Amino acid sequence: MNRLLPILFCLVPLTLTAQTQKDTILTMSDAVALDALYIVPASPPPAGGYPAIVFVHGFSGSKEDVRSWALSFAQRGYVTSGYSVRGQGGSGGEFDFFTSERVLADLKAVIDFTKTLPDVRADRVAVAGGSQGGIHAWAAAAAHLGVRTVVSMIANGRFEENWVENNAMNWTFARAISIAPVRFKPGLKDSINAAIQTGNLTFVRQMLTGYSTTALESAVDIPVAIMCSYFDGFFNQSAALRQFARIPTAKRIVLYPGGHATPSVPAQRAYTENLQNRWFEFWLKDAVEHASVASPDSAVMMFDATTNLPHMYALKDSALWLRPTTPMPSGLASTTYFFTPSGLSETPPGAPAQSTITYVNGLGSTPVTYRTKPFSSDAVIAGSSGSAVLSADGTGNQYQMVLSLFDIDSKTGAALPLSRGFTQIPVNIFGTRDALSFQLTSVAATIRAGHLIEARVHGGIGLIPNTQNEFGNYVARPGSELGEHPVHGRDNSFAFHAAFPDGYRVHHIAGHGTRGRPRSRTELSTAVRRNRRNGKYHGPSFHDTHRSRVVARVRQPRPPRVNLVRGHLRARWKHRRL
Repeated sequence: MNRLLPILFCLVPLTLTAQTQKDTILTMSDAVALDALYIVPASPPPAGGYPAIVFVHGFSGSKEDVRSWALSFAQRGYVTSGYSVRGQGGSGGEFDFFTSERVLADLKAVIDFTKTLPDVRADRVAVAGGSQGGIHAWAAAAAHLGVRTVVSMIANGRFEENWVENNAMNWTFARAISIAPVRFKPGLKDSINAAIQTGNLTFVRQMLTGYSTTALESAVDIPVAIMCSYFDGFFNQSAALRQFARIPTAKRIVLYPGGHATPSVPAQRAYTENLQNRWFEFWLKDAVEHASVASPDSAVMMFDATTNLPHMYALKDSALWLRPTTPMPSGLASTTYFFTPSGLSETPPGAPAQSTITYVNGLGSTPVTYRTKPFSSDAVIAGSSGSAVLSADGTGNQYQMVLSLFDIDSKTGAALPLSRGFTQIPVNIFGTRDALSFQLTSVAATIRAGHLIEARVHGGIGLIPNTQNEFGNYVARPGSELGEHPVHGRDNSFAFHAAFPDGYRVHHIAGHGTRGRPRSRTELSTAVRRNRRNGKYHGPSFHDTHRSRVVARVRQPRPPRVNLVRGHLRARWKHRRL
């Protein structure tokens, strides 16, 4: 996480005349001094004392990055505090990772200090922050650091899923570690950089897994609000959704189109600011008029990545914002697309095809593109993650592939990002095809009539990301081996699913086998039943070879057309549920 710009949530003018604002030094148990601040409101304390919020800054920043944020909430009647994380800003000590025992002990000490400030109500303290601060806020809940609630922004605690997914190193994470003006624990920075340069990510993966909070998610016992973007270079929004799904307490999550920052669209920024204000009012001040923030019927808000309009989901409709479950939600049918030499087609190709992608050292590669036909009507992709499989080979000792999906305006050619995935083969045997598995990122988006979906496949990035083809979680190239070698894609085979709850279709993009159309033993029930009450059709249903039942339901005045890619194709194919 690059230095996070100060995040301002100021809905009313600030009046600082009678506020008590102080800078101070907090000495930790290991004698390290942390640079801190605190602000006491001008208004008299309410019965029982002030609620309080601890604000934490982004990576390589300082307490000054949260001062305005703390001032704005002090104006609303909260005692606020902030500090520079050890090894950063004016604090002493050395940074040894975001959720290390030492760093979390510092956070706990600041929380305890805040509870001792004049007239603070100790059972009404929260933590909030973005980027590194978002990790700290979440960790305060996951590690049970004694707070009432947290607001975590542009962050999650599943580090291995964000930074070494599918054997590929996250470029922005690697760059931040290399150039950030942070005093690291001796050997930590060098060890990470050495692993990145050699392509041996075992050390990094083990370290990230050890610091991950995944195992703590289901034991969280306080309310949690999460706000993150679809195309964040540091944090995978699908990981944030998976983290959110396992939290057993009251919770809210907001996803919006954007990078590693708060929303840039004014309406979305106003919504997140208002939600944060109401969240604290309800959980810290018991403001019953804001009880709707805790409602499970509005727990998931996804702003459309193409229209910027909101999609609201209830917790009971979780299949709409995570991978679709069995049975599928009502309102869905399915269509199959195949990657063919002429583009994404509903008709399987007559013979296997091959594409070649050449990687130029330091420059990256030119993507191979596949397009659907323009859509005849609007279709809304629900916020579920997808998957993909590519049969490929490379001439280098190691190689990687990136798959990115775009919404294309067929008239103007304008492209908007939708979803992406990547994978890396660390040890390649030339001449042996690899089944590359992709986990595509979650997104809610509307494909307008006249628009189409474009898939771009390329072989990793150059020295810096190409913003025309790259978005979100950039992938660092795998050491030096790939640079001099072309990468060959053989029989491009993909499986991507996305739900269209507000339209009439589920698009399931899939590929064909390496030797033509896949053989199938899938049993298909073609019965389509008509509801006599409303005249709408429901069905069909089908089973795969493992007897996993999947039900597709549509709300149309006629039966749906359904094409299927079925079962397993030899050992290299994995079953994907629609």
